[in-house]
Amino acid sequence: MQHFKSFGVLFLLIIAIVKLSHGQINRDDLFPLSIIHINDFHARFEATDSSGGTCEADEICIGGYARTVHTVKHLLEEQKENNAIYLNAGDSFQGTLWYNIGRWNVTSQFLNMLPADAMTLGNHEFDHGVEGVVPFIEALNSPMLVANMDSTNEPTLNGIYGNSTIIERNNRKIGVIGVILETTYDLANTGKLIFRNESDTIVEEAAKLKAQGANIIIVISHCGYDVDKLIAANAGSEIDVIVGSHSHTFLYTGDNPPGPDRPRGDYPTEVIHESGHRVLIVQAGAYAKYVGNLTVFFDDDGNVMDFEGAPIFMGAEVPEDPEVVAAMVPWKETIDAQGKVIVGETLVDLLKYPCSYEECNLGNFFTDAMIHAFLNLAPYNEEAWTNVAIGLINTGALRVPLYRGNLSYSHLVTMSPFENILTAFD
Repeated sequence: MQHFKSFGVLFLLIIAIVKLSHGQINRDDLFPLSIIHINDFHARFEATDSSGGTCEADEICIGGYARTVHTVKHLLEEQKENNAIYLNAGDSFQGTLWYNIGRWNVTSQFLNMLPADAMTLGNHEFDHGVEGVVPFIEALNSPMLVANMDSTNEPTLNGIYGNSTIIERNNRKIGVIGVILETTYDLANTGKLIFRNESDTIVEEAAKLKAQGANIIIVISHCGYDVDKLIAANAGSEIDVIVGSHSHTFLYTGDNPPGPDRPRGDYPTEVIHESGHRVLIVQAGAYAKYVGNLTVFFDDDGNVMDFEGAPIFMGAEVPEDPEVVAAMVPWKETIDAQGKVIVGETLVDLLKYPCSYEECNLGNFFTDAMIHAFLNLAPYNEEAWTNVAIGLINTGALRVPLYRGNLSYSHLVTMSPFENILTAFD
């Protein structure tokens, strides 16, 4: 297995080293706003390997929720004078055996150990339908914001989420709007929910917030990096910052980014609306490998004048929050009883990255297993070796690679965590 090089620096130095400043203007008369953010956690309670997969004892393990909580707590304290807020952009569900066993219960328990100031839903929060997300929202100590979701026909959701909220810091009102991808109904089991256009909804909601005195508007978006850029182009006259998710996009400005991921764009990505208004887009990868850390400097009218920051890599040298570690123990005992069972072995690395554009051995392995599952079920006839000869799987169902060596049940669940049913048809 290939490993990335560990960065042998103290955690406190990481924050200082990675900060990148946009400009050299005088900030004395500006309002600083520190935005600490996470996205696409996907049940990575335990530390992972560099791909977000199951980490073994002899590997360099990164991330994990205990490192996330330690880092966010540290930043909230360090950035207190910069009016720090903490946001979660969704997809906390689904991805490891922790979710398959613990569902919303384990997720809400640990998110409540450090409640976000605001958060939105991701499409994977609906993997077990509306009935799977209602108790999750009810249990949370954070406001859930999904402005473009209409729950009229799903009344169990009525009244437990909002469109937006206002956060006050140092006598300034900061409006926060949550949105989810308009086509979420194509991606998840959303029942009779209706989803409106993201940009149209944001423009309407921003007007309401501004009428209440908020002249800084942040969007928490579970729409993906490309859609976020469209939102900035369409609604950019009314908003200032988009905290993104869904596409698992790692953004970084400069050379030598920390961690194993290649940046797709600058952090933040700056979009200039046709009105001349500046919009900043951020996203912090996925799988608890990074914590986003952006400070924006606003003038009295709520215009972005300057910014600094960078995502912080949750390397092995980052401390873990002891309260989170202790709270994980009883859950881990239950999960390890299933997850650590060895179910097989692979003699080669089964890689995921080629699957999006060509034949890949991980996809071949998975579809061969699908066919094998039907061999004893399909009636044999002399004209064919089996009644099920072709297996089909979408690339998105394969989440992380499998590396050479023993394969545990946890390895397989993390590789493809979705509890789907195999179907054969003519």
